[in-house]
Amino acid sequence: MKKLNRCFLYIRHISFITFLIAIIILYPAFMEYDLGNICFIISFLYIISTFIMFFIKNKYEESNIFNNFVLWFMHIYICYVSYRYYLIKDYAITGDDIYFKFNFLMISICMIILCFNKVFISIDN
Repeated sequence: MKKLNRCFLYIRHISFITFLIAIIILYPAFMEYDLGNICFIISFLYIISTFIMFFIKNKYEESNIFNNFVLWFMHIYICYVSYRYYLIKDYAITGDDIYFKFNFLMISICMIILCFNKVFISIDN
């Protein structure tokens, strides 16, 4: 079980790096959509909270398999949205695309929940 925890932890850290790259790719889309601006601010708060928790070295957060899996899944989801934006960015800049509006809403909600999760984990321990 300890090896599985360690494996998920490494996957989560690697997926966070891909998440940062995806945010850089999505930056032009953030500036085109109203929800994109909100998503950009929330993603910035998420990045700050992740770095804080990384330096605190909270053992419960690192050893929680479910938490690591959810974070990994969200990072992959954002990478997928970023890839879709990269493929159709010339058509998506119009701001009328419901696909990106919905995804920015979902990403914002997920990141808010995960930021609160990080705070609650750090308070509990």
